[in-house]
Amino acid sequence: MPYEDKRDQATAVKKVIVPSAKTPNGGFAFTWDHRFQSLQVATRCGVNAHGVQAGQFKMQSLFRAMDVRPEELRALADEIEAEQNVEDLTMPELCRKAIDTLDLKGKSVLDIGGYDGQMAAYCLERGAEKAIVLDNEQWREYGWKGKRMPPGVDYYHGDFMNDNIILNINGQWDVVLFFNVIYHCEDPHLALRQLRRITRWWVDGTMLLCTMYIYSDLPVWRVYEPREVNPTDETVYWAPSAAGLHKSLKVCGWSEVEEVGRTVERMVVSCRP
Repeated sequence: MPYEDKRDQATAVKKVIVPSAKTPNGGFAFTWDHRFQSLQVATRCGVNAHGVQAGQFKMQSLFRAMDVRPEELRALADEIEAEQNVEDLTMPELCRKAIDTLDLKGKSVLDIGGYDGQMAAYCLERGAEKAIVLDNEQWREYGWKGKRMPPGVDYYHGDFMNDNIILNINGQWDVVLFFNVIYHCEDPHLALRQLRRITRWWVDGTMLLCTMYIYSDLPVWRVYEPREVNPTDETVYWAPSAAGLHKSLKVCGWSEVEEVGRTVERMVVSCRP
């Protein structure tokens, strides 16, 4: 990784911009953190032929003085993709591909934190008999607009950590989707144990979990300050390494933990209670 910023040797020594073929004039900002020996996805950014283009994120000012050459960045992106076995997919594409690994015919699906119900609807398209979204509507704090549920998807407003809310949803669930929620939980282990309690009550199948992650071979979770990762959201508290997520799931009682897909910023694992 050829670009060095020595203003803070203790925390961020190398920073790199990697363009994304799926995002015209866009890409990802990476920060190498020596405390965790990890490559951290910092934020999306704009990239042009002259280097890094500043945008709405304050972090982009850090890259203005760097000598960034697009051909080197593309080579670096290819190297990262090869080493990390990541796919060039959007987050929804990654989640749908993970859903495709399941036999959903006649099954019931509980989508926790499902927002607009698109993944639940996709499960119905893939043969699921029933799909419910349970969401605490925290997304309203991000400025997102409310959405109508797709046809056939039922909706409940509530927090999965509240047993009374869970017990009010009638049904027997074969699959739980937990996409892009774990890093919004202040205590991820408490959340994973609660999910296992839910699935032990109802589920005779699989949970799919999608999360952002950090690049590290160590089983760690990185802690974030409010709005450090997303300037519009102060509830991104954590991001695990792949090893950290696998170990946390096993510590919290989950079994058959298996990675089923990964991009440069998201990964999906399947597991059973």
